[in-house]
Amino acid sequence: MNTKIKAIVIAWIFSTACSSNSSQKEPAAITNENGQQVYQDEPYLQDYSIKYYFDENKNEETKLYHVAADRNENIQITSSDQLMFPYNGHLLAPGTLVPEKTYRHMMDKNICGLISYQNQFVYTDDKAIFSNAWAGNLYIEHGLNKPENFAGGDNFDFLISDDNNIIYLNYEGRKIWNSSVDGIVSIKYNKTGKNFLVVTTYSISIFNPQTKKLNQIYKQTGITSATFTEKGSKIVVGTNKGYQWLNALGQPEGELVTKVPWPEITDVEEINGSLWFGSIWGAYRLNKDNKYDYYSSQRWLPDNNVKDIEPGPEGSVLILTKRGLGQICFEEMTLCDKAMTLEKLTRKYFIRYGFSSTGHGMKNGNLSQLTIYDSDNDGLWTGMYLGGQLFRYAVTKDPEAWENCKEALHGI
Repeated sequence: MNTKIKAIVIAWIFSTACSSNSSQKEPAAITNENGQQVYQDEPYLQDYSIKYYFDENKNEETKLYHVAADRNENIQITSSDQLMFPYNGHLLAPGTLVPEKTYRHMMDKNICGLISYQNQFVYTDDKAIFSNAWAGNLYIEHGLNKPENFAGGDNFDFLISDDNNIIYLNYEGRKIWNSSVDGIVSIKYNKTGKNFLVVTTYSISIFNPQTKKLNQIYKQTGITSATFTEKGSKIVVGTNKGYQWLNALGQPEGELVTKVPWPEITDVEEINGSLWFGSIWGAYRLNKDNKYDYYSSQRWLPDNNVKDIEPGPEGSVLILTKRGLGQICFEEMTLCDKAMTLEKLTRKYFIRYGFSSTGHGMKNGNLSQLTIYDSDNDGLWTGMYLGGQLFRYAVTKDPEAWENCKEALHGI
């Protein structure tokens, strides 16, 4: 396809998108009074990423572990150094991870575990399970060595583990049950079955709080993660070679699924009815068509090595990586909305003497560091932009589009 045809196609998309009412819910193509087919711009769900980078230059030994969000839309991250939170990130404007200093009494604690329980942050350190929610009344001493993995039941009861031990505690802090288990990588609560899923590197087990028994239901090498589906009827097990479906009894359903964007899975979660997988080379979601939506660096994530996946504010998905946090957001918009978003960015950052230009100097996509410069592609990009603005003006008669046309033509 030559440059002229490309320009016409892009211009047509822009002009038709901006010519209709985004609030209408009609078929995509309708026939007008002159018998012409007219595109109807319907809203759709657009995904985009906000990235927050961790400054590795400050401490190259710092490792990021877990992420969670609370009911106030706060996000926090545990690390080998300190508790952190994402700051000042927007679409195409990367943010950073900075130390969490809100509560003074937290600053000298050795926070090792973090979950969102009843939409509130709950922590573990080397002494207790505790929270700043519920007026700070949740404080349960555990007696374990820096427990990282834990989950809460229905009544402020918790199953918690360190490298070698696992215990079940009630709200009063009584140890109701304990055992020795090696290699635990995660603990999750199943609200439907009212039991806990205990995942090790070699097994999947179910802990029943009523019977106080831990029953191993599946055994395999190379297990990295697992989760219940929303209704609790199935279990999805992530491994270093793909993932496996199990029924509630731990019996495999089908073969190991290996035809995935990347088979070395690091985490699996069900969020908003969809299965999300983290891997050592990006994250992916199993969509309604039984295919995968793939999110990888640097378009979507600060790094491809995924450490943790959790639900985020306003239906977003939080993907914690080795170098920072990627927040995948979903927003309903029309093609016109999307075109105008890109139009504003183009006008603000990429117009040089009327040319639609490119630039350099950005780190992690930070537009504040951009320097635009001349290129042998200036004519190509500006010609396509001019064509789009001409069609936009022809359809909408927007005076702003006409000013853009004149400026681009003067540049050429």
